[in-house]
Amino acid sequence: MYRNIFLILFFLGASLLHAQDFAGTYALPTSRGQITLTLRANPSGGYSGTLVGDDGITFQVEAKREGSELVGYLLKPNQSGNQFELVAMVEAALEGQGLKFFLVPLDAKGNPQYDKAIEAVYQKQPEGPPGRPSPAGPVPPSPLTQAPAGQSGGFTGSFQGEIAGTATQLTLEQRGNTLTGKADAGGYLYTLQGTVNGNTASGTLQDPNTGGNVAFQASLAGGTLKLTLLVPDPATGQSQHLDVNFRRLTPASTAEPSVTKVAPQQASPGNPSTAPPSATPPAESSATQLVAGQQYAPGTRIQVPSAGVSFVLPPEWLGGMPRGKPAFLMGSNTRPGLGMIIPHGQYDAQQVLRGLNGPQDFGEGVVLFPAGPPRQEGDKTWLHYTGGPYVGYALVLPGPYKNAVVLAFVGAAQESQYYQQLIESMAAGVRFSAPQAGAESQQWRQLLAGMMLKQLDSYYSGSFDGSYVGGSSEKTLHLCSDGSFAYFSSSSVAGDAGLVGGYSGSSGNETGRWEVQTMGGQAVLVLKYASGQQSQHILTYDGQKTFLDGKRVYRVKSDRCY
Repeated sequence: MYRNIFLILFFLGASLLHAQDFAGTYALPTSRGQITLTLRANPSGGYSGTLVGDDGITFQVEAKREGSELVGYLLKPNQSGNQFELVAMVEAALEGQGLKFFLVPLDAKGNPQYDKAIEAVYQKQPEGPPGRPSPAGPVPPSPLTQAPAGQSGGFTGSFQGEIAGTATQLTLEQRGNTLTGKADAGGYLYTLQGTVNGNTASGTLQDPNTGGNVAFQASLAGGTLKLTLLVPDPATGQSQHLDVNFRRLTPASTAEPSVTKVAPQQASPGNPSTAPPSATPPAESSATQLVAGQQYAPGTRIQVPSAGVSFVLPPEWLGGMPRGKPAFLMGSNTRPGLGMIIPHGQYDAQQVLRGLNGPQDFGEGVVLFPAGPPRQEGDKTWLHYTGGPYVGYALVLPGPYKNAVVLAFVGAAQESQYYQQLIESMAAGVRFSAPQAGAESQQWRQLLAGMMLKQLDSYYSGSFDGSYVGGSSEKTLHLCSDGSFAYFSSSSVAGDAGLVGGYSGSSGNETGRWEVQTMGGQAVLVLKYASGQQSQHILTYDGQKTFLDGKRVYRVKSDRCY
């Protein structure tokens, strides 16, 4: 787990500003008409789209970026229409105003048929007429940012209830038949918009940080508001109903917020905060709710309700949780080194220490090794790492609610004493509370229990002389309803250099326990292996597809869970 998470530190400065954009519509003329390829960027950083043949048959395209190319698959619905099957491997590269598209059909067993490969250059088509938004264009502004019209209605007011055990406050405003508002679930905010019809309403509840949304239905009877969330099931296409009853508190105009919020300061590495740090840690009441993708200034107290942990950023250090990463990272404009904070809502001391007490690979050839066994200080555990000109320290600080937090700093060896003092000062400002299970984690558990996540990858490279090398891999994760999991992986490589050809394959499997947590508004799949290791993976859902660590996975009913 920790070897993988530590690698995140080296991607803080990564930028995609100059990455090639494959989004758009491309066409290939044929004797019967044309073949049309449409690509659009998806939340994982890859591309999704369709390929419509000159016979009218439509295929789905799923691809990821590998360097300057796209690599992926062509899929079509199976006979039942509720699942997709792979029909070809694809590669694409921009070529002037065109797109070179390479397609390798798969046989009935999923093996590439390289002798039937097709290569063609598709021409990019012009955008639609002015004023008409492109499918891949920006999302229109939310109605919440526009001035409402009409008079206040019966839904206006504040309502209190619980979603999956998390205290939630709804603040609604009705203007005519338009309903807007927000839901504060344990300090995490969602926006709401819908349409009113008498004493009922319907619309969407949206997470403004991830862009995810879920449909809702509501009915009002006296002082009680019944809210039904329609959680989509990607495998069946059906919606699971989550019913919640709220009681009216006060009209919206006099409602008090349930949690005091402090907006994070938008500092940047090139423009650090000039505000002096507080002499004492900020009070818990001024804590800022952690939101992935935000950057926080020195002296800010960050709260992670799902883990029941809050901490204060030290002087000279900025921090934030990058989207798609399960750790809080810190950097400084004036001090060398990197910092990391890993909250644990459910602390397993044996697994956490086993992951920490071993070589830590930071990438770029930097590997740090434990300088000795873990050192106990009461209930706290220190770990010390060394490797060439670098040094690292980690402190495991357990809480009273079976939770914990790991504080770590790595950098130049001459800063050894400073890193230790930095961790000690941060530890003094850590505050623990009872972890709060979010509604999002409960929804994900319902969606994943009894299912399997399947991920497929492939690559191919060939030349005009007929030689080629290609391979494929398959990873399957079974997530059973009793909390157990089984992981299987297999891979194969084939090649032909004219005079010499070959094939090789490998496989592996592991078992353990799984759970879903939320951190910074992101759903995190936690895998606790029977071997004692632990890993964390970001879950996302764009309304149609499921992604694990930004990669598309196919979610279907498990054939191993009973």
